Amino acid sequence: MTRVPAKLLCGLLMMLAIGIESTRTQNSIGPQGPEEGVIRRQTWLIPALDRTTKMWTTMFRPPGAGPFPLAVINHGTTQNELQRAEARMPEYSALSQWLVAHGYAVAIPQRPGHGKTGGTYYEDQGGCAIADFRKAGLNTAASIAAAVDYMIHQPFIQKTGVIAIGQSAGGWGALALASQNYPPLKAVVAIRARPRRTDRRRGGAQLRA
Repeated sequence: MTRVPAKLLCGLLMMLAIGIESTRTQNSIGPQGPEEGVIRRQTWLIPALDRTTKMWTTMFRPPGAGPFPLAVINHGTTQNELQRAEARMPEYSALSQWLVAHGYAVAIPQRPGHGKTGGTYYEDQGGCAIADFRKAGLNTAASIAAAVDYMIHQPFIQKTGVIAIGQSAGGWGALALASQNYPPLKAVVAIRARPRRTDRRRGGAQLRA
């Protein structure tokens, strides 16, 4: 009579242990699975500037052990909370392939307040009358720097020579990062990095920067 419950209890404990380990692994920083394909696509979790949010990040890198120079590609944003929540993980496939072919490891972090990363949105520029593009840009820069700071401590990444590439708000943040005399940074490529005012009465749908 006692052996059957003991077996059931043992099985339940094993399932619980496996579940806890699986959750721990999924929530830990670093790589979240194996590399895939020729350009070694891999998903990572990287600590954000607040040290509690973890940025879902797509990595690519060339063959070999490195260390490779790092290129960080940074997406745009919107003031619309719903659109941010539905944002997909960015990849920039053509650009990533070109960079890997030229010897760069590529990190594409999804910043806090967007999509799967979630968490606090630090890039709010404020309304039209009180828009603070400087603050928004510097907060975006802080997220980019958080990704760089983590990645340059990986053995396959060089500690200097980083290129920050950004589209829209990501470009605005890359320019803001360059203004901070950030030692790992070598160059910035900013694409359509123009701050734009947003009318919140229309739902904040206008992309910022």
